[in-house]
Amino acid sequence: LMLQKDGCGGVSTLAFWYFLVQQGSVAIFQAGLFSNIAHAPPKLQGVITGIVSSGYGLSAAFVTLLFSLFGDDLERYFKGTGLLFCITAVGAAILMPFLHVRSRSTNYGRLPEVTPK
Repeated sequence: LMLQKDGCGGVSTLAFWYFLVQQGSVAIFQAGLFSNIAHAPPKLQGVITGIVSSGYGLSAAFVTLLFSLFGDDLERYFKGTGLLFCITAVGAAILMPFLHVRSRSTNYGRLPEVTPK
């Protein structure tokens, strides 16, 4: 098993690093969610929230599929997913300046009040 080799910190070290990765993942999800809500028209903010949240949930299914392709070779899995994360991070950094638009939203996260007639 790879976790028992010399120079490996063991399961506790691996759990600590996965905890840090998860914190970064949640921070990126929240930043993406809130910025998309802020830039959406008020009537579409719920739809945008659903789309961004479903993408975050489906990413676990994608990573599970990757794991099944690598089988029991954890070293190849970690290197492969690390490469995938690097490629997506560089791609996002390159595309980010082109995706910046001015906010069209009049309210942040709340539809305007409608008074009954």
